[in-house]
Amino acid sequence: MKLGCLLPLLLGLLVLSSVEEAELFVDRPNSVRIPEHTCQKTIGTVKCKPERCEQECSMQPDGRGECMDDVCSCSFYCQRPPV
Repeated sequence: MKLGCLLPLLLGLLVLSSVEEAELFVDRPNSVRIPEHTCQKTIGTVKCKPERCEQECSMQPDGRGECMDDVCSCSFYCQRPPV
């Protein structure tokens, strides 16, 4: 094969390898939630600690926790949407 034919192929491989490497540093969500399948739960505490709130909520599928005053508010995926 001629070098002229290999050059575009090698450049293409170089670009693809750099894109894959760059994707390693991008923070992506684990999944996409369907809004109708998002459930809410609150956990009453004396003082809401963000780390503890996130830890408690992460026990649910795709759970996320956020402190609002002294209440830990969890949102998570539920198979059956709330009515």
